[in-house]
Amino acid sequence: MIHMLLIAGLIACVSLLYATAGQAGGTAFLAIMAFAAFPASEMRPTALLLNIVAAGFATWRLHQRGAIDWGS
Repeated sequence: MIHMLLIAGLIACVSLLYATAGQAGGTAFLAIMAFAAFPASEMRPTALLLNIVAAGFATWRLHQRGAIDWGS
């Protein structure tokens, strides 16, 4: 249980750091899951989902601040 909480905390920290820079962080998600010995069949879809969530959050925050010009 503590192992999973540690992994979730690391992924949350990476997501926050990458999202503040406007990135998604898929490579970091894969690295964390690889060090945690996730099965390869679960790593790719999980990292993709986390990447989509992080990129969506970063896009939403940038849109809120007016940093994205959707008209161009």
